[in-house]
Amino acid sequence: MIIDCHGHYTTAPPALGAWRDQQIAGLNDPAAAPRPADLRITDDQLRESIEANQLRSMDERGIDLTCPMWHVLDLTPQGRGDWYAQLAYPT
Repeated sequence: MIIDCHGHYTTAPPALGAWRDQQIAGLNDPAAAPRPADLRITDDQLRESIEANQLRSMDERGIDLTCPMWHVLDLTPQGRGDWYAQLAYPT
């Protein structure tokens, strides 16, 4: 049995967005493409972006860091609806 509990980093620092925009621009003009070394994000910037967003939301909702699926669904705009965890699902 494999149990996968992971999260998606969705609140990246602005420097990543700017670098990604340059990367996309580089598709049309390879000379404009940034080098990987051009991306500069500090550990503090990463920590702050996670603490101020995902971890704050999880803490407000009382979600454990080893979040099961239903907690992840509770964070979505639609919520979990009538979905509840089961031991088996119809195929």
